[in-house]
Amino acid sequence: LCAIYSSMQKKDSALYYLKLVQQIANKHQLFQPEDIAVTHNAYANYALSFQVSDATPSMLKELIGACLSLEDSSKIAKAYKFMAQYFQVKKQYDSSNYYLLKATQMSQHSGDLFSLISMYDNLSKNAQVIHNWQEALQYAAMARTLTDSFHIIQNSKAVHNAEIKFDTKQKEAQNHVLANENELKTTQ
Repeated sequence: LCAIYSSMQKKDSALYYLKLVQQIANKHQLFQPEDIAVTHNAYANYALSFQVSDATPSMLKELIGACLSLEDSSKIAKAYKFMAQYFQVKKQYDSSNYYLLKATQMSQHSGDLFSLISMYDNLSKNAQVIHNWQEALQYAAMARTLTDSFHIIQNSKAVHNAEIKFDTKQKEAQNHVLANENELKTTQ
C-alpha cells in the first residue's frame, strides 16, 4: 500500500501505512532486526522525498539505531547519510556535516568507495553553500581522487576478466584440438 500511495503522490497515506507496519512489527516482534532496518529505510526514503519534517528526525534516529544493531557498516553509513540529507533540506549544514562525517567513517570501514565519493561530494556541496571555499575544494579533491581510483579499479577488473575469458577460450580450443587428435589416433 505504501508504494501505491507513494506513486499516487498521496504522501500522508503512504507514510501512515508504512508507520503502521513498523508499529505492528515492533509490537509483535514480527521482523528480524534487518527487516526493521529495511522498513525504517523505506520510511526515510518516503519522508525525505516528500520533505516531511515532523516525524522524519525520530524515524531517522530509529533507522540509525536499527542499523547500528545490525553492525553493518554500509547500512549504518546509509542511515547517517539520510540524516545528513534531512539537515541539508533544513539548511542546517553543521548538523548535516556531522552526520556526513559519521557516514564517511562507516563507508571507510566497509570499504565502499562509491559511498565515500558521495559523502565527500555532499561535504563539498555543504561547504560551498556556507562559502567555505577551502573546505569545499578539499572535499571535492577527495571525491575526485576516489572517483579516479574507482575507475582504475573497475578498469583493472574489466581487463582481468577479459584476460581470464581469453585464456579460457584458448584452453578450450587446445582441448578441442587434442580431443580431435585423440579421436583420429583411436580410429586409425
